Amino acid sequence: MADQGPHRVAIVGAGRLGRSAAALLAAAGVEARLLGRGASSAGATVVWLTVPDRAIAEAAADHQAAPVLLHASGATDLGPLGDHPHAGSLHPLMSFPGPELGLPVGPVPAAVAGRGEAPAVAQALAERMGWTPFSMNGDRRLYHAAAVMAGNFSAALLYAGGQLLTEAGVPPELARGLLLPLVLQGLGNAAVAPASAALTGPVARGDHAVMDAHRAALSERAPELLPAYAALCALSAALLRDLAHERDGKGPAGG
Repeated sequence: MADQGPHRVAIVGAGRLGRSAAALLAAAGVEARLLGRGASSAGATVVWLTVPDRAIAEAAADHQAAPVLLHASGATDLGPLGDHPHAGSLHPLMSFPGPELGLPVGPVPAAVAGRGEAPAVAQALAERMGWTPFSMNGDRRLYHAAAVMAGNFSAALLYAGGQLLTEAGVPPELARGLLLPLVLQGLGNAAVAPASAALTGPVARGDHAVMDAHRAALSERAPELLPAYAALCALSAALLRDLAHERDGKGPAGG
């Protein structure tokens, strides 16, 4: 059984997250070694696998003797860690470009799950790195889909918006930066306000003439973005309808 004192951490996987975690732990005074796959983790009290999802099971098989065994996947349950009695996961709900490009600024939520002593150890490591741990014992597929929709897709939308600004005549080196304040304000509003306050623009106003003009321009200049625009208009409208039905005491729209 692992104790709750100082930990010696072996991080298996030298990708962007692994390198970032090693830097954060070292800065916090935690003994951390960054290992390649197949290297020995002897002497470590915690082995944290920051390898791709497809490699977790193989890497875990090499470190079953570790007192505590964690993985860093958002989409994967504990199955690939085998029957280890102190198996768990520690997944930061944040993107990491790598310590060479900088570490995230601001709060980093971190999902913790596991059995035995793994959750307590994962929580302690998260706190040492300055992250905010929370328990995540539900459906990992939905959890990870939420992260992808909010994180990856918001970045994809910023790139798409920058493409459209460039098509409209804005210099490409300026386009995404010009949109960023608008994106950050909208996301900040959405985090604390209901959809009726956070969603603005022609969908919220029901301005179909403006949306028709958007679709016409997209069809001419960026037809590959038209399906995404239509789907996001539909999603925004559905959120507003559901909120209106709930406010009127009718339950979700369509229910």
